[in-house]
Amino acid sequence: MKIVFLEPLGISEELLKEKISSVIDEAEHEIIYYKDRQEDTDTLIERSKDADIVVLSNFKYGREVMESCPSLKMVCVAFTGVDHVDIDYCRKKGITVCNCAGYSTSAVADIVFAMVISLARNIIPCQDKARNGGTKDGLVGFELDGKTFGIIGTGAIGTRVAKIANAFGCKVIAYSRTKKDLPDVEFVTMEELLKKRPDIDGVFCATDSLAVGAVMYLKEAGKRIPQDIRICSVGNNQASDIIDPRLSTAHYHYRTSGIEAARMLISKMRAGEERPRRQLMLGYEVLRRESTGTAADRHVLGGFGKRMQMPAGSALR
Repeated sequence: MKIVFLEPLGISEELLKEKISSVIDEAEHEIIYYKDRQEDTDTLIERSKDADIVVLSNFKYGREVMESCPSLKMVCVAFTGVDHVDIDYCRKKGITVCNCAGYSTSAVADIVFAMVISLARNIIPCQDKARNGGTKDGLVGFELDGKTFGIIGTGAIGTRVAKIANAFGCKVIAYSRTKKDLPDVEFVTMEELLKKRPDIDGVFCATDSLAVGAVMYLKEAGKRIPQDIRICSVGNNQASDIIDPRLSTAHYHYRTSGIEAARMLISKMRAGEERPRRQLMLGYEVLRRESTGTAADRHVLGGFGKRMQMPAGSALR
């Protein structure tokens, strides 16, 4: 079987092969590892054409590529979302698609509320005022307690967000294709959530793709963004910068952190430490754009990232 890693995924080839050899016999399989990330169709076809399994993160992997891969049996996504893979084509051809679910549930929920509180309390405008000798006049903002908090999708991330919103005293309403028995969460239709609830102030989506769909629906419903309702999301994919208005979003530095983690671990192991440990900060950026009613700017928040313990043999993604 031929397994092709279409990009480095923030981990060295040596460490990756070490991990692979612990679960499969490399002698029975051909492992191809590309050290750069190429997203154009022709290169992806050339790299994938003889593969049984391909591994990638979050770039588009569409029908035009897979049609040239007659042996393809699995697309392994080293990421939570799979909306960048042509799922309909995979179903038609019997190609299995798997993802890396659960690794960022708490991190994404954290960044949702980092953005919620930043917007509610005007954190960044207040910082700018303070640095320039101004005051908080007109920037006090509002409390979350008593606000209506709408959630689209109650998977692991949505459920975690609902729990935190309840702790802040919000009234939580949610739409999901599959309803769950969640305490203090009222399930409504998508139309009710986005159109019929005049008390909704903002929509916070777990991915940019969900946010793009919400923007389109709200526009059809006659809502103005951001005048009537604000929208933000997580991911910073290409769609977030193309749609009108452009999405305020958050971008995690998984690639940079992963590369640094791999280098750190290899260095420590070569030094002969039995079980090296060190903390690594997972940085991220908040990109404020027109969907939240602010001028576009970019804030790197590496100093407030999630602390992670890094035991030998593991790496960040």
